[in-house]
Formats: sequence, C-alpha cells, structure tokens
Amino acid sequence: YENNFFDAALIFDVLEHVKDPDAMLVEINRLLKPGGIFYCFVPCEGDFLSLWHWVKKLSGQGHELTKKYAGHINYFSRRSLFDLILKNNFDVIRARYSEHFLGQLLGVSVFMAMDRAVKKKKIIQINNETYFAREKKSAVTKFLKNIVNTAVYLESIIFSRVPSPNVHLTVIKKN
Repeated sequence: YENNFFDAALIFDVLEHVKDPDAMLVEINRLLKPGGIFYCFVPCEGDFLSLWHWVKKLSGQGHELTKKYAGHINYFSRRSLFDLILKNNFDVIRARYSEHFLGQLLGVSVFMAMDRAVKKKKIIQINNETYFAREKKSAVTKFLKNIVNTAVYLESIIFSRVPSPNVHLTVIKKN
C-alpha cells in the first residue's frame, strides 16, 4: 500500500508474537494517514501486575509456557509497550485494561493444565487451540466455561480503567 493510505489500523493479540514489534509499528505508521487511528491489544506478561510475571519470577517457567502454547516471544511491561508506541510517532488517546485478577488466574490455570496434560499424555502441544479442540466437552464443562468467561468479561468491563497487564490502546498518528 502507498504511504498514508489508511484511516485506521487494528491489531489484536499480535505484538507479543512478532520478531520485530518496532518494525511492525513503523509499517503501521507508514500506512496510516496523519491523524489516523491505531488500536491494539497487547498482553504485557512482563509487567509487575501480571500473574505471568510472578509465575516466571517464582518458578522460572511463566514465559516459557506462553511461548510454547501461545507463541508469545515478546514479554512486554506496560511501560515498555507505551515507550514503543510513543517512540513510533503515536500519541496515546485512550488506554483501557482487561483480564484483571480472574482473567489472569484463568489464563495461568489453563496453561498450567495444558502443560500437565501434555506431559502426562506424552504428546507434543503446538498451541492452546489444538489442546482445546482435543478435550471432550460435557454440558457441565460448557456451562462452567460460560460462567467463568462471563465473570472475566464483567471484571474487564467494571475495572476497564484500572491498570492491568492486558492493555487496550487507542492511539493517533502524529502529523
């Protein structure tokens, strides 16, 4: 695409997966018109508010689990994410947060359960989608999953302005 081509860009759960997040932001900046809007969601597993940060600090394996099962190769903190955004010619116009305590507890629990299941069954696990596709789903499991997901959703809505390591940024390209 030409320079200054798009009015808006969206990435959701991407920056933690790319080898060069700085290069990605340079490209997004190139593609956006001056004043263009960019929205991103980034889990900041390296942030002190992150349960993943504490799992890694206490057990040494937090980042390895999200790398192995979700492909997370970057371990952002909120500060490093904001610095990266600002460095690439964007101004933050809104920050919201999600997956506070319940959401993080669910994530850590699921990844640890996947890791135990992989070791127990002696299988190679590529990602969490594959794991969940293999698991049997009873009516009770589906019901419990819906309750937990609803609680995580409500927690994220109620506390959206309270910092957590899961950051939703709306930024604008500087002129």
